[in-house]
Amino acid sequence: KGPKVASLTVHNKTGGILYVRLSGPATYSFVAADQGKTTFNNITPGRYTIVLSTSACTGTLTYTKNLKGKSSLKPVSCR
Repeated sequence: KGPKVASLTVHNKTGGILYVRLSGPATYSFVAADQGKTTFNNITPGRYTIVLSTSACTGTLTYTKNLKGKSSLKPVSCR
């Protein structure tokens, strides 16, 4: 049996607030206001579409990821 919950770590290097939206088996909206790594816990495991946006620059990043146990995304920065 796999873990009952998943966690997602994001690395905010944007200089602004990082907004994280997950849609899949459940829907979540998270905010990483601090620079550096932030971990969001108690996520229902499964396949998610993850959309990242930030207050520091325009545009969004979209990932599709199967979350189970501990997962992380590449550092996010503004170009």
